[in-house]
Amino acid sequence: MNQDYRLFELLSDGEFHSGELIAKEFGVSRSRVWALINSLEKKGVQISRVRGRGYRYGGGSKLIDTDYLRQALAGIDLHYSVELESTNEFARTIKPKQCALVLTEYQTSGKGRRGRQWSSGFGQNLMFTMKVNEYDSVHGLEGLSLVVGHSIVTAVDNALGLNVQVKWPNDILYKDNKIAGVLIEIQGDLTGACNLMIGVGLNVNDEPELVDRKDVTSLKGAKNKTINRTGLLLNIVKQIEIDLARFQASGFTVFKDSWNAFDAYRGQEVMVTQGDRKIVGVSKGVNDKGALILVLEGSEELLVHGGEVSLRKLNV
Repeated sequence: MNQDYRLFELLSDGEFHSGELIAKEFGVSRSRVWALINSLEKKGVQISRVRGRGYRYGGGSKLIDTDYLRQALAGIDLHYSVELESTNEFARTIKPKQCALVLTEYQTSGKGRRGRQWSSGFGQNLMFTMKVNEYDSVHGLEGLSLVVGHSIVTAVDNALGLNVQVKWPNDILYKDNKIAGVLIEIQGDLTGACNLMIGVGLNVNDEPELVDRKDVTSLKGAKNKTINRTGLLLNIVKQIEIDLARFQASGFTVFKDSWNAFDAYRGQEVMVTQGDRKIVGVSKGVNDKGALILVLEGSEELLVHGGEVSLRKLNV
């Protein structure tokens, strides 16, 4: 078993553990214990060190209960690793019979949209990829990332009673601060059955320190308490399953009204950036295909489709 994993599991009881006892239990030297503590701290775990008492992790987050998930998610292949480069990259290498869930406690090269890195402390947040094999929708895949965002918002609201919102096309917000992102990649033929890789990064018990942006938060910050990641993950995965089936049968049309009700930017003046092109208008939500409706000066309507697009509010 990975020693980072074992040490985090030991310290997650919130009590102090002496270096001597840790060394004895792990069968390692005191200097090795010190190195393991440093390793966890470099991965974002805040550990207290008190002379005469030892080491303590008081953050409250616990490792994901994979035994519980395997029982609760019958029919889904669960691939769990303590540490991965990227759940999406790992998902590329597997061939589930129908659906797989790739899950980790820590990513060394997690990625978001437009090549950005998605970082997270060890054992704090949710980083997972659902891989759906041979997914075929007669309505195409336009609007799929919006559907997954809809699933996350619905599951978080049901589980925690938080008024989280969506931001077109791939982000989840709480009070205008980013709390989650969705990255969808596709293997195979876009016109027929293909393999979907639905990557999700959700700030649950920790918010990453990002040099280029401060508008991030976590569910723990919103609720002011540590969140059970296992239960929340189960709710999200089940909601994604439900919504994927609806999307496969009916397309995005059946989600339009509820997605627009969750939209944080609807009715706001916004700027859309597509490469070097910048478009200013008022967001009117999305249409039946998931395209963003912008009302420009003179009441002209413009439809903006997904891709390498960014969206932000003006005058904030």
